Amino acid sequence: MSDIKIFVCHTAGKQSETLDGTVFYNIRGGAVFDKGKSETDMTGDNTGDTISEKNASFCELTVAYWAWKNIHADYYGLCHYRRFFSFSDKKFDEDIYGSIIRAYLSEKTKQEFNLDEKSVDTIKEKIEQYDFIVASPFNTRVVHKANIYKQYTEMPYLFSKDIDCMMDIVREKYPQFVPAMNKYFATHLFYHCNMFIMKRELFNDYCTWMFDILFEFERRTDLTGYNRDSLRTIGHLGERLLGVYYFYLQEQKKYRFGIFQKVLIQNTERMLKPVYYENTVPVVFAVNDWFIAYMSTVIQSIIENANPKRNYSFFVLHQNVTPFTIDQIKRQFAGLSNFSINFINTARYFEDYTLSLAARPELTVETYFRLVIPYVFSSYEKVIYLDSDTVCLTDIAELYDYDMGEKWIAAAKDILAWADYYKIPDIKQRKKRYEKLGIDQENYFLAGVLVFNIKQFNKNINFQELLTLAASRDWDYQDQDVLNVLCKDNVLFLPLAWDFEKSYDISYFPAAFREEYLKAERNPKIIHYAAGNKPWIWAEAPYSEYFWRYAVKTPFWGTIITRMIWWLKAPTLNNKRIRDILFPRDSPLGNAVRKMYKMYKLLIRR
Repeated sequence: MSDIKIFVCHTAGKQSETLDGTVFYNIRGGAVFDKGKSETDMTGDNTGDTISEKNASFCELTVAYWAWKNIHADYYGLCHYRRFFSFSDKKFDEDIYGSIIRAYLSEKTKQEFNLDEKSVDTIKEKIEQYDFIVASPFNTRVVHKANIYKQYTEMPYLFSKDIDCMMDIVREKYPQFVPAMNKYFATHLFYHCNMFIMKRELFNDYCTWMFDILFEFERRTDLTGYNRDSLRTIGHLGERLLGVYYFYLQEQKKYRFGIFQKVLIQNTERMLKPVYYENTVPVVFAVNDWFIAYMSTVIQSIIENANPKRNYSFFVLHQNVTPFTIDQIKRQFAGLSNFSINFINTARYFEDYTLSLAARPELTVETYFRLVIPYVFSSYEKVIYLDSDTVCLTDIAELYDYDMGEKWIAAAKDILAWADYYKIPDIKQRKKRYEKLGIDQENYFLAGVLVFNIKQFNKNINFQELLTLAASRDWDYQDQDVLNVLCKDNVLFLPLAWDFEKSYDISYFPAAFREEYLKAERNPKIIHYAAGNKPWIWAEAPYSEYFWRYAVKTPFWGTIITRMIWWLKAPTLNNKRIRDILFPRDSPLGNAVRKMYKMYKLLIRR
């Protein structure tokens, strides 16, 4: 078979998912600007004969140039870290830009489009049927652009003078291409993205022609003052030249042409598993963008009670936390050398699973994210998981240091649920729930504060089987039920003080549990504001003073207060204890907020 090399252009400095195998070659475009060694040791376009320094304006074409000058192959291809050719026989639905959309470059996606290692022979067989392959085109009329020329000149960050200059160069240096150029620019099917696969002789001819035109354009044009998008003008012009060359070859009537569908990957960030460092306490959260504000309070409580001789790494499992929110919370770590925070988008792990929230629709899918902790943190010995409606009143390292022996997980018993077992009128109905789970109700544990014994957990529980079980039915308490079922008889039960929830009626507690509850109440280590006891919703919630003590020191305290006063309309400022913590009378801010709240009360009375 032919020696086929498809070069996948990656952005230098970014960690993106890759296609691996004997056909795909992952190359860092603009590698000359890398600030140090790439974590993936991916080859860069900055060796040999190179124009890597032109990447800001030539875009992925710096990789094409590098391949042209430095690599030998029978076929040369070019695509991007988020756009790939489909080598499947199946025809897929496309968006208005001629792309098949997929969320992640998962193993499932690779197999779907014959992009995996097992499909190498299939890829080669398909390519060898043609001399020249382009990606499926984009119809400019769909976005109300009459033709390719108009589509360029009406873009807000591109300028007609530049494409006119390029066309003048073609007329001057390559008049034989003018008919194809005029014809192509007048059509509405745009072969964009600089994606192609060509036989060696065509690739050499194309690069000689294209780069001669682009270098001449570069000599004639002053890009000074162009913004970031406009600086990519030469890359955009290269896209148009690909179509011109394609039309020119068609006129020769001696080549075999193929049009393959292209796949657009929406989330390209590479899933790099965290690496454990000595003397570090890893703490994991699972939240959405809205709940970050409350997670920030938990983190502040950990920071203030931490041992300065220990290191603490926070990891946030999420699927929709915005860059703006991430920047906000990172301000909380300014000047703290023994604390760090990292965000991990785990949504792709659940791509093949439908997880139900039917039993508790008030929850979000993030509740299941803790299930991936043993897999994502497989290099760790132990990992702490915390719900984001908690606060820590002691050093969290004390929890991490528990000797778990061969137990898979550590958690506190759900004694409130056990008390309900005896309290509710229909005790048979409650009993059926635990019988259905196959668990003794006395040993059912909470999942709001967990310590995973990673090696033992992974030794005994398969990751895929775990997620399959989670998706198998409508669990009453979602991931908590799943972990109870899987870890039955392999749980280290923590003192209740490590996951303390306030109860208003302990008369139903068995004597031993009542004593433990009262002991934890006197000296709680982690307070869990479970169910409706949220201090940011109900100002009189038990132990709310602890929450506000830490919340006021976070970058999100204004957000928390604003939500509470104006959206939830909860009586925060009617509570003198909370009011004096958040807004001291002797502070300008405190006086301003009190004045604002008086106006608010006058308005709602009308």
